[in-house]
Amino acid sequence: MNETGPLEQNNRAREVLGIEGICKSYAQGLFGRKKIVVLKDVRLSIEPCTVTGLFGPSGAGKTTLGDIALGLRRPDRGRISWLGRDVQGLSGEEKKALRPRFQKLFQDPALSFAPFLSLKQSLDDAICFLSSGSRSSAQLQKRMDTLMREMKLERELLERTPDSLSGGEIQRFALIRCLLADPVFLVADEPTSRLDPLVQAQVARLIQKTAVQKNLAVLFISHDLALLQALCTRIMSLEEGRVRLLQPKG
Repeated sequence: MNETGPLEQNNRAREVLGIEGICKSYAQGLFGRKKIVVLKDVRLSIEPCTVTGLFGPSGAGKTTLGDIALGLRRPDRGRISWLGRDVQGLSGEEKKALRPRFQKLFQDPALSFAPFLSLKQSLDDAICFLSSGSRSSAQLQKRMDTLMREMKLERELLERTPDSLSGGEIQRFALIRCLLADPVFLVADEPTSRLDPLVQAQVARLIQKTAVQKNLAVLFISHDLALLQALCTRIMSLEEGRVRLLQPKG
């Protein structure tokens, strides 16, 4: 009898994201003959209501790992599970239903919005896309209003284009856009690196607070170890293609 079986099954039932044996390389050089290995047998499990930090130098493969977790890039081999279900085993309809619940917050928040549309127009488009039989446009609009109040954003900002807002304001709107999809998992890819230190801390704390309040699992990618130590439930280091757990500070 395998005594660890029930415990492993319980952990799988709780995890939002599971990654097992992920490998990824890119072709470089003349005719793509040179291969650069960025991920080697990566294993990672993330549970609800947690902020997991992913630390590593530029070019280590942090963004690649985040995109693979979201299904935006394909690994060379390995297994990814969403809510305990193997992504490769999902039907097209099942994957389509789950996909909006796995969101990404970009380093450049303006990438979440059309540059020549007002924030209201962009968010209305997102609401139209997300509305379904179970969630009407009116319900999503009400949710957006609630999120704006929680994030202390004035309604007049909705009439502006992304380039007329401060970095902190546009990043909060980008987070709202993600939260409208009622996500269970969020990859925050260097979301504070382009903000000044004060606003950086405010946005980081907002993400941490949101994870707790919305029962959200967050993978927070950064090369700022001090920020991750102040923010995260645990920190994973990605170096030379491999992930390892960093010991807590102190």
